[in-house]
Amino acid sequence: MTTIGEALSLAMSNHKAGNLKEAETLYKQVLTENPRNANALHLLGVLSAQSGRPEDAVGYIRHAIEIRDDQQPFHYNLANALRQTGDLEGAVASYRRSLELAPDHAQSHFDLAGVLRDLGRHDEAIAEYEKDIALRPNHVEAHNNLGLLLLDAGLARRGVTSLQRAVDIRPDFGEAHGNLGKASLDLGHAAVAEKHLRQALTLMPDDPVVHNNLGNALTLQSRTPEAIT
Repeated sequence: MTTIGEALSLAMSNHKAGNLKEAETLYKQVLTENPRNANALHLLGVLSAQSGRPEDAVGYIRHAIEIRDDQQPFHYNLANALRQTGDLEGAVASYRRSLELAPDHAQSHFDLAGVLRDLGRHDEAIAEYEKDIALRPNHVEAHNNLGLLLLDAGLARRGVTSLQRAVDIRPDFGEAHGNLGKASLDLGHAAVAEKHLRQALTLMPDDPVVHNNLGNALTLQSRTPEAIT
């Protein structure tokens, strides 16, 4: 006879292996035997979000939190599900609760920053990206996103520094090269812009925005014939 613990363990193994239908069946079997099994509720919520059912995920994970409010992963994954549903304010609250329970959870800082950015709360987003970077100094996506926000805030020098850090860490990060090229172009540094935009094109050869920006950089250097070829 399979115990609840054994069924949950088997469900988790299937979940990890990507066997989502089998895992879902097993999680529900656990909950039939013990409807207040917080771990099963939480993991069924995570699975639901992965299966494109974020509203179901929110319901399951909220039920898990009613039983165990002190579990940081529950709040983090609730925030992710709320973000999927478009409830950005709810996601902010859940990410903040995740960070109350685990202040050094870098991914919560990063994801919270993204939601705050989408809400137009750029100063708060900048602060969260900086917290993520303090915990993960080589997180290139955080450096890239922070750089863009700093540029939007009129903090050009800091923005360029963040974007430069991103390409220093990962030289094959085409998006960051493109962003750094555009930032350099806006600052009037056409030769620097050209260098990064050409590097971006080696990595993203079909990006029309990068092609356009490179043309502008060449024109700024009085190299119009090259710009139109």
